[in-house]
Amino acid sequence: MSLFLFFILAIFSSANAKTCNHPFEETPGGKCLFNPMEVLRVTWDEGQRICRWMNENGHLVEFQSYEELQDVTGYLNEHYGSCSHWPSGGVWIGAVEVADSNEFIWQSTNSTVVVANWIQGQPNSPTSGDAAMMSCEFAFGWFDKERDDVLPILCEIPPRAKCPPAFTPVGETCYYLGDTTTNWENAQEFCSILAPHGKLVELETLEEIYALTEFIISNGNDRHCWIGAEERGRDDEYEWASSGRPVLVTNWHNAYDPDPGTDDAIYLSSGIGGSKYRWNDAPRNSSYYELCEADPADLS
Repeated sequence: MSLFLFFILAIFSSANAKTCNHPFEETPGGKCLFNPMEVLRVTWDEGQRICRWMNENGHLVEFQSYEELQDVTGYLNEHYGSCSHWPSGGVWIGAVEVADSNEFIWQSTNSTVVVANWIQGQPNSPTSGDAAMMSCEFAFGWFDKERDDVLPILCEIPPRAKCPPAFTPVGETCYYLGDTTTNWENAQEFCSILAPHGKLVELETLEEIYALTEFIISNGNDRHCWIGAEERGRDDEYEWASSGRPVLVTNWHNAYDPDPGTDDAIYLSSGIGGSKYRWNDAPRNSSYYELCEADPADLS
């Protein structure tokens, strides 16, 4: 198992998938699959545990429609169709037998397998509680096997919700950098119209600050950008507009001197004293670019 962990962590650190969290690959039909090939061979139950270890919603691949089955089978035939890749014959999938009935269910939902691709004469194992595998030799048709047999696995996870066309995914968030300047109130309204629950960016952790700073350095073109922090009647005390929570984690520029007044908002400065996209405050009727964020889950 230690070799497996090393192998997984190496892939996690190097892959760069977009719709699918790495190391999962996206099929043409949109499934997110992880296929470690013959590097990893385990029992069916161990395979399920490994898939869940990789992602809390992970499991051995399942098929709820003919289109899903055709998509994955075609994907495997195109990319991994040479059986020299599969000394063990093929991969475990998520179907498991109910007792000794030759009736199979999908383990993650406990639902009957309706769409199947059994090889002629299958399933026919005399043992009870078997599991299903896809065989390379038979164009990834299905055989039933004793679940204690050792085979490669094919894991799946749900695809990530996608950002709308105007937004760019950065970590778990979607960002939009505007191309016109406006005051803070109009910028906030623009973000709310642009996407469901859209708002000026709110940065509550150092990780968010670092990720956004890297994004805007690559895309900002030296623009000053509003973010979602505002004063509400007290000088130099800021709250996040959507929640009213106080701004606790900050990134003020080195020469920051609070603007007098009690109705300011915060913007990212494209450069003060050599600092790139550190924070500064200004009256909210100043004119800067919109920098919006939205949760991908709200946009699907």
